[in-house]
Amino acid sequence: LTRLMVQNLRKAAPKAKLIWATITPVTVKGEPTKLNPEIQPTIDEHNALALKVMKEEGVAIDDLSGLMLPNLKLAAGDMFHWTGPGKEMQVKAVAESVSKALMP
Repeated sequence: LTRLMVQNLRKAAPKAKLIWATITPVTVKGEPTKLNPEIQPTIDEHNALALKVMKEEGVAIDDLSGLMLPNLKLAAGDMFHWTGPGKEMQVKAVAESVSKALMP
């Protein structure tokens, strides 16, 4: 399905620049420096499978998971969200990816 999604996007918008961002880590509620043992394995599997497809399809990759894994201390503590500094890190990474994709 992921490959089909990329192919459909390319067909519908052939001039679009595609960038895929990995899913950020999911932490334990109230313990932001620990990965959620129930959810994180699914996130890791999805990221790995999608990463393979994106590389094969030549889609640019913004590895937000890789960025945030060593920075779990910036997780907000609610499992899914990030503190201000964590969000700033992600914003900078996304801006860099978009800027790079839009370069001639």
